[in-house]
Amino acid sequence: MRILLFLCCLMPILIWSQESKVDPSFQIPKVSVRTNMLTLINIFQQSYGVGAEVRLARRWSFDVNGGAFFAARPVANNVGESYRGLRLRSTLKYYYYLGEQCSFYAGIEGKYNNINHHSYKNISRQGGQFNEIKLIQRDIIIKGGNLGSGLQWCFGAKRRFVLDTYLGLGMKERNISIQLPSDAEKLDIFRGGEFNFERQEGVRRVSDLVFNLSLGIAIW
Repeated sequence: MRILLFLCCLMPILIWSQESKVDPSFQIPKVSVRTNMLTLINIFQQSYGVGAEVRLARRWSFDVNGGAFFAARPVANNVGESYRGLRLRSTLKYYYYLGEQCSFYAGIEGKYNNINHHSYKNISRQGGQFNEIKLIQRDIIIKGGNLGSGLQWCFGAKRRFVLDTYLGLGMKERNISIQLPSDAEKLDIFRGGEFNFERQEGVRRVSDLVFNLSLGIAIW
């Protein structure tokens, strides 16, 4: 897996090194708006978002994306349960190869998620005197960053449409807390089968493999 990721990140550099003639007039759009298509079909964390990429200089740009989580079927599939929150992304890009249609870049991305997850939990009340199934809120905050490489392809009439792919590897911190009644504690009983897709409460730092696929339009 690490070798595959390394080759994917190295491929654009190899392509660029073989290109001997680059027209200095080639530039990325000054401003483009876009959306990440993959987040809409991710059943584990469905979200939507709208972003914009602004050219800072001939080879530099800044991409910012804001949106919201609205569903997570494996962990919020019952009536009354929900999985909603804020989703923010920002990426600083350096385009080391500028082509007439395809341009390659290296990027550094930051991420921030703030999610409220309401789901039914088995809890023990008053020192174990009785058990109860109750709708409980979990707060999930994720912060992280990664380094990667991407490709931007401009196509269509006057090359106004933009397809952007990005592959990155980094780290993220996941902070999960649960809001229980003062006299309660959670029972570790899985509901609905043997698989439990919920992350455990606490703070963890883990590696983060990121793949983005965005479609947009250049407005300037």
